[in-house]
Amino acid sequence: MKKTVKLGKLCSVSTGTSLRRVQSRAKSTVGTEAEASNEGLQKVGVLLPKNISKGFIHPEEIAEEEVGDVKESYLTQVDDVVVKLSTPYDCAYVSKGFEGLLLTSSAAVLRRKEGEEVDMRFISAYLNSAPVSKQLGLLSSGTTGLKMLRKKTLEDLDIPLVSVEKQKKLSDLFELVHARKQMYLELMELDAQLFEGELYRTIAGEAE
Repeated sequence: MKKTVKLGKLCSVSTGTSLRRVQSRAKSTVGTEAEASNEGLQKVGVLLPKNISKGFIHPEEIAEEEVGDVKESYLTQVDDVVVKLSTPYDCAYVSKGFEGLLLTSSAAVLRRKEGEEVDMRFISAYLNSAPVSKQLGLLSSGTTGLKMLRKKTLEDLDIPLVSVEKQKKLSDLFELVHARKQMYLELMELDAQLFEGELYRTIAGEAE
């Protein structure tokens, strides 16, 4: 029988904050000394569900919002894994350059517990695999169309026990596959553009 460990043993699991709440805190400083001195207000990038997909954070259209005082725990840190709590249940590894983004209540963050040996990139890759993504969908709760993952559900998720060395190899492979996929998509887009150009040049030439 495959040996597993609960995700909650390896990582702490917590949810983000309400964007409206932190925006309200910013508005409440209007006319105060905090506003006058620009203290207590900060502009942060907000990590939205559309920016999380298949293991990676996509920086396109990361919105900036002016917010009031925000707890450090609500800001992404390098080596975090963020999980969308609504379908599709994608997650992403937080690499360098994506720290300090505000986590909203639409996502949960996984942080490695002190003393636990686990490659968080492996956690991200495993959670993004098709069987686990399907499992998360079955474990979500709520009305049709509004099903959400709960913190407890993530904590109770079984993670296969794989040596850290193998975790790192699998994580490297996952990143390589992603890089190749992005390269193929870019080549396909280039091919489509080349065809479009040749098509209209040919049509224009025939019309002369």
